[in-house]
This record gives sequence, structure tokens and C-alpha cells, in this order.
Amino acid sequence: MQPELEKPLKWIKTINRKTTKPKIKWKVDKEAIYENYPRKFYRIYKFNKEEEVYEIERIKFDGTKLPEKYHSIELLLPNGKIVTPIRQFCETKVLPPKTKEAFFYDLDKIILLESMEGKAPELRKSSANYGDKSKSLRGTKIDLAYTEVNETPLQLVSAINRAFALEAISDENQDVLDRCVNEAKLPHWINYQGVHIANDEGSVSQGKLTLRAIMTAKGIIEDEGLYAEDVILATSGKAIRDLMFDKEFDSYVKLYKEKYLNNTLKRPDVIDQPFIERMLGIKIFKTSAVSQKGITRSILFLPNVSFGLVTGRELEFEAKRLKRKQIISVTGTKRTVGVLKNPETIVRISHA
Repeated sequence: MQPELEKPLKWIKTINRKTTKPKIKWKVDKEAIYENYPRKFYRIYKFNKEEEVYEIERIKFDGTKLPEKYHSIELLLPNGKIVTPIRQFCETKVLPPKTKEAFFYDLDKIILLESMEGKAPELRKSSANYGDKSKSLRGTKIDLAYTEVNETPLQLVSAINRAFALEAISDENQDVLDRCVNEAKLPHWINYQGVHIANDEGSVSQGKLTLRAIMTAKGIIEDEGLYAEDVILATSGKAIRDLMFDKEFDSYVKLYKEKYLNNTLKRPDVIDQPFIERMLGIKIFKTSAVSQKGITRSILFLPNVSFGLVTGRELEFEAKRLKRKQIISVTGTKRTVGVLKNPETIVRISHA
């Protein structure tokens, strides 16, 4: 039996004995659970050179090599929750046990001069130490009655380990998209109309996310001299639904047809997410990590360029018995740190 099952299971079976320790600790390899958990689908975008468009195709996960162009790996949890891990869009470093720090390297823009005596480009070095509990530690506690753990202890411990591990993967979205972006000073910030703003106080409630704002954000990244055809929009489900009913939709279909004269793009009777992605030339990543207290700050960014992610390989558990209450209290914690690598490749969009 695996150690992450054997130790807590042995403790639970002897919970009523006087010689049993009042609490125990164990660790779980969350990466092993994540790697072995079945994915739902890959969304593949195949480029049709004759029509200058991307065509969507769904391929079921079978453990084979990742395709060259894919939208996202989705995990469908037993409770029906869909998780799209942010780590596939980040430079991700999973640290082994006892290692708590990682580094990310990049160069400033290199400018060639005639004299070759200009200031040398600086090497960007971003470090992330997830050993700092105030920044990296997140967890939760659950209480279980003795009667619950005594009935099916093996299945219960397995479910707890798996649920915490998968939720830890999902919570990485919060570290990157919420804490990392909202605490940082980004140079590019616009509102729902595509107008540059310094803050979103008093303006968020005025409008929904629009196609105009997304195209403005994409143009900002292009003006930085970057390839913007792989940009990803992290946004909420509500914002995607708002885009489907945008009043300017027909205008953007017309613009698309003018740009690609030989394309076969037609406005469908019902607008869906793949059609929006195809028309705008973006990929949409739906997540709840961008919404808080009625404010949504959608993020347009470049995959594997904008963000870094440092995460520990293990989850840590501690279980205590509360004999008087006939309860076992289980606390699970994980450590993760999101890193802002290239602020100029990120556009923050504030909307309702």
C-alpha cells in the first residue's frame, strides 16, 4: 500500500485506543495524482492555409505526446467541476522536496548600435521562494465524524488526498491571475471600451466586456513588437456570455471577411466561444480567479512568456482527533508562488 494511504489509514483504524497519538502528519505527491488523473479533452486548432482560419477538433486524451497547437487541458473532477490548470500557460517549475526557491531568466530588449558602446542589456532574474508562508501557503480544514471514517476509511482517505491534490492544481490559477496580477503594477490597463485607465474605481459597473476592448488589448501587445496570434484571454463565464451578445458582432465579422477575402467564415445563428476565438484570433481560458466582489479584471497574456509558476511537489496533511466531540480534524496545505515575468506582455481589462 502507498505511504500516503497506509499511515493515515492505520491511525484511523486505532482512533479510539488510548495509545494512539493525538495527531499525525503525512505527505502526498500531488504531481503524481495530477499526471495520472484522466484529462477530459484537448481542443486542437488546425490551421487551414487555403481559408486562413483555424478549425477546431476535439481529441480525447490518451497519454500520447501533446499536439503542437492546443487550447487547454481540462480536468473533469468527480463532483462535476471543470478545472483548466494555469500551469500549462506558464513557465512552470515543480520543486522537489527540501527545495524552496526557483529562478526565471530573461533579457531586456537588445538594441544594436553602430558604436557597439551602448548600455548592455540587463539580464532579468526573477526569483520565487515558496518557503515564505505569508506569500505561498494556502490550505483548508475539514472535520470528519468518527462514524464517517470508520465505515469506509480507505475510500475516504483516497478521496481526501485526491480532492486536495486536484484543488491545489486549480488554486494555482488564483496565485497567478489574482494575486500576481492584481498586486502588481502593470503598464497596460484598459476598461471595457478599450480606453486606457489608471484604476477601475467608479467605471467597472458601467459596462460589460466588449469585442472592442479585446481587440484593443491585442493591438497593445502587437505594438510591443510581439507575436499576438497565440494570446490567451483569461476571463469569466459571464464575460464570455456578454461577448456573445455584443452589439458590434456583425461589424467584426465584416472586418474579418475584409481581412481574409477567401475565407468561409459565416455568422452562425448562435454565437459560441469557438466562433469568438476564431474571429478574434485569440484563445479563451475560462476561470473564476479573475472575479472578485463584482469586479472582473480579465487578463490578455502570452503563454509561457508572461507568467512563471513555482509549486511544491507535495501536499502536507495534519490530522487531529478531538475525542470529546468524536471528530477528526484534517488540514491540508500546499505552497505555490506566481511570478510576473514580462509585464509588457500583459493587458488588464476591467469590466462588470
